[in-house]
Amino acid sequence: VEASVARLNRLPPSHPSSHRRAMLYADKAALENRTKVRLLAIRERELELYVNNCRTMGMVSAIFSGLGFFGLVYTKLDYFKDANCG
Repeated sequence: VEASVARLNRLPPSHPSSHRRAMLYADKAALENRTKVRLLAIRERELELYVNNCRTMGMVSAIFSGLGFFGLVYTKLDYFKDANCG
């Protein structure tokens, strides 16, 4: 295989095989570019999923902390004084 590739590389540009060689390189480059674009699309989807999960966690934690804060602020102090702590 290496010998045939070396032989193709020595052919003059006007030879018909050099055109096939150029087309093979162009096809290879196009395939590499399509693969890179697909991988970037997958990474973008993963990043969007991660960001959405972080937003959901932030929203839930904000709701819980708000409920806890208002529960502590608006509870009468008499309740804490009368509670059995031990």
